[in-house]
Amino acid sequence: MQESNFQFKNPILTKLNYELNDNFDKNDFDDKIRTKLNIAIKGKISEKQVIATLLGQIGEIDKNLPFYIEIEISAPFRWTEDISENTLNKLLKRNGAALLLSYMRPIVAFVTGQSGIVPYNIPYIDFTKEEE
Repeated sequence: MQESNFQFKNPILTKLNYELNDNFDKNDFDDKIRTKLNIAIKGKISEKQVIATLLGQIGEIDKNLPFYIEIEISAPFRWTEDISENTLNKLLKRNGAALLLSYMRPIVAFVTGQSGIVPYNIPYIDFTKEEE
């Protein structure tokens, strides 16, 4: 096993907005919570290091859903060898997004669980399908 040339360190929570829907009727709930995730480069640190952010929108404000969350997790990503911009974008959109999602998932579960509702666990996401 060999360590990857693509690394990250110290992901941080950069944004968290949470609204509990007081008008939520669990009898009229179809168990479908929309989860929208996007990865974005928020800054360039050096020639081989960027800050990437996973932006999440979970639920909706105007629907009969239990909550709405806006959340962002950021981390610096670095690489040690020359890679093309196309390859870098794929690494960030697939590997980087999946990695940052693993930090986002327990935060969302904790916040929703502390609201008196069943904790929401973000489902597994196949980030390879987005580009196809």
